[in-house]
Amino acid sequence: TDVPDEVLASGAVLPSMFPPDPSLASEMRRCVRVLPTTARGDGGGFFLALFVLESAQTGTPASLLPSKEWEGGQGPILQPLHAQDAHAWEHLLGFFGLQGSDQESVSPFGRDILAVASWEEGPTVQVQLVSEQALKLRSPVEPLDVVSFGIPIFHRMTKACGWWPAERPWRVCQEGAALLARHATRRVLSLERCHFMVLLQQCRISTCQLLALHSQDKVRGLAQCLVKSSTQHLKSCSDDAPSQNLSGSPEPVDIMDLEDGGVVVGMMTFPTTKYKMDFLSCGPLESTLYVSGLLTGAELTLLASSDLLGRYFDILQTQECMVGDT
Repeated sequence: TDVPDEVLASGAVLPSMFPPDPSLASEMRRCVRVLPTTARGDGGGFFLALFVLESAQTGTPASLLPSKEWEGGQGPILQPLHAQDAHAWEHLLGFFGLQGSDQESVSPFGRDILAVASWEEGPTVQVQLVSEQALKLRSPVEPLDVVSFGIPIFHRMTKACGWWPAERPWRVCQEGAALLARHATRRVLSLERCHFMVLLQQCRISTCQLLALHSQDKVRGLAQCLVKSSTQHLKSCSDDAPSQNLSGSPEPVDIMDLEDGGVVVGMMTFPTTKYKMDFLSCGPLESTLYVSGLLTGAELTLLASSDLLGRYFDILQTQECMVGDT
């Protein structure tokens, strides 16, 4: 009844988009549809709902882990990263500036834990974020095939990937990019809105252009992607264009050098409230639209799919139209 007649007549809305039983309509408020979706409203998305397993005999919530099957199992399914691969743990903490040096109790993600599959042999490949409760899961006596778990945060690129820096092998998984951006103090780049939108379309920007934007304060976080160097200066590619601060006067040039490796790229926060609106119930856009990337001495490259980048661009473009109309 909430759908306008002209929309129904267009054929864009199908019966399958509604609950088969009208009595279920009131329960839909407990569900949510989440990104990806286009800002025009004509795209796909994920539909999320919570299901509770109930006992067939009593109708009461049952344990998700039947005790008889899981007692005396073959060991934990998941292991904390610091216990399974201390070297990877220390590298990730330092490289991305994650606060969590106490390996026994402190996690950079609060109560959630960086974990790996306990059956993995050799160097860690995939690092996921899981709850404390997930670490209590133990494999039953019968073999258990685990398809997936947690939120993917980091993936180790192999040496066979010649385009990825071998000494810093960790790529940020797109699924965890926004979450990592909220906790990392290094390797998080923020561009002005217009430049971020151009980057979404072109997928890459040269380091020369990036440094020029840095000198104009149109990209932030680059200083947290650098290492000290006695031989190179952070500067614009044009020696005739000195670095400027916000007042327009020349700014001292630091002696630094870019450090190749994974980054998270997002949009700069705004000093005004022009774009500070909730959009698709996601909160302010600059806190949600982050993309996994690779920063090298040659260029910054976005690693998300072209479909996702296009959706992000559509959202930002439509929001600008909405602000303009107001």
